[in-house]
Amino acid sequence: MKRAENCVNCKINHITFRNDCLVFEFAKSKSNQRGENHVGPWHVYANPHQPWCCPVLSLARYLFSYPEVLKGDMPLFHGTSSYTRYHNLFSNLLHSLESELFDLGFYLEILGTHSCRKGVATLIASGSRVRPPITSLCIRAGWAMGGMKDKYFFRAEAGDQYVGRCASLLDQLSKEFAVSPPYFDFTECSSDVEKIERKKEINTYLRSTLPNAKKIKSQTWNVVLYCFAIVNYLPFTTLLLC
Repeated sequence: MKRAENCVNCKINHITFRNDCLVFEFAKSKSNQRGENHVGPWHVYANPHQPWCCPVLSLARYLFSYPEVLKGDMPLFHGTSSYTRYHNLFSNLLHSLESELFDLGFYLEILGTHSCRKGVATLIASGSRVRPPITSLCIRAGWAMGGMKDKYFFRAEAGDQYVGRCASLLDQLSKEFAVSPPYFDFTECSSDVEKIERKKEINTYLRSTLPNAKKIKSQTWNVVLYCFAIVNYLPFTTLLLC
């Protein structure tokens, strides 16, 4: 839902794992170039029931494919033309699905990279009778509400969390809307010592596998563990279909 410049300029240092979701911090935006009026953070949730559209799984696969970005000294996405590359890939995808889209009543002329941003906002605003507050939606997307509304309606954690779950396509009319993300469960360990040993095994494996693991900051390491859990939660055959 955020603007393209937020994604293009994002670094792993802007991402943390808090409670049950990823949290993104973007200081600068189109309407806040210097970051002096920072609004956020933004919550992104996993959707373990629909892995093909799960944003956390997508990020996990990307990070483990390009682990060098975990050091935090480079943009999350490689190169100097990330938006152009995304535009070209998205355009190629649309052309490959042209006949299917036509059957659904869509024409390539009206679709573009901005369709993703508008589409998810439309889904959140109109996809259910129990939609999130429009204030939370507008603030998340970076849209001005105008007049007195911008002066009196402000961002709140609960509203953005609601928007985040809706944006991950979790069903608002089902109890699964509150589903927890995949995580490593140590409740069956017979003692605290065994629990500690299990956690050490996971950390040791990741540190021996990821390059430059010693340079990864602690807040980023929590993201790594979260991503590793969701990758292990899904069967390998499911990952191939994503």
